[in-house]
Amino acid sequence: MRELTRSVVLGAVVAASSAAPAFGYDPGEGTLLTESFDAELDADWEMGNGVGTSPWTRVLDGADEVLYADGFGPFGGAATRHWTRHFVHPVAATGFSIAFEHRAELGAGALFDVEVEHRSPGLRKLRLRIDGAGAMSLWRTEAGVFVERASTAAGTVPVDQKRWIRFAIEPDGSGHPWIRARIWSGNAAAEPTTWTLEFLDVNDTVETVHRFEIAADGPKGVETWLDDLDVWGDVGDGVASSVKTIYVAELS
Repeated sequence: MRELTRSVVLGAVVAASSAAPAFGYDPGEGTLLTESFDAELDADWEMGNGVGTSPWTRVLDGADEVLYADGFGPFGGAATRHWTRHFVHPVAATGFSIAFEHRAELGAGALFDVEVEHRSPGLRKLRLRIDGAGAMSLWRTEAGVFVERASTAAGTVPVDQKRWIRFAIEPDGSGHPWIRARIWSGNAAAEPTTWTLEFLDVNDTVETVHRFEIAADGPKGVETWLDDLDVWGDVGDGVASSVKTIYVAELS
């Protein structure tokens, strides 16, 4: 089957998804996770160790706290890459989405990634990327290597301005999932019904979502702010277990 890839700029109508209902993003209503970053992060937020990666921090941004990366590690010589990841209750990939408020200085060499992982059997990932020119792109792993499948023009994500972003895996009549992203301005509740970017993943790259990762990289001093992060998925669907055989042995 021929794989379908679309690349559109912000505000254009994506014909295949124009009839899709809006999620109606209301911060605090994620079914798998909701995080305003105003309180201490729970233990499921894994952070970089300051050597291979540097940790995100929480800072005040106006009246509330946000997750923050600045390209500086906790000590001299630390890596510029800020990384964190969070496990979620394993859910079927179709119907999974993550939304958040985003603001970044961007610039040459800067990158921001959100990656969704299927960990077993085999590690497979999908990625939403924003590069230093403000272009948004969607990627998947193929034979363990990330391959870009769709992208927008530069400037889709403006420099140092708040935008809201959703990264989603949605069903399609073909039996394969759509990998989609939208970006919008104004406020979280102003989420549109159309998608900024999408491709049909005939590889079924991610079947079960086990965790997601967030990373910011680039020159020292390039700042990135995240807030009001929510994750949705249907825990009622259940997922196929990787455990196939259970042995019970008598204890003597």
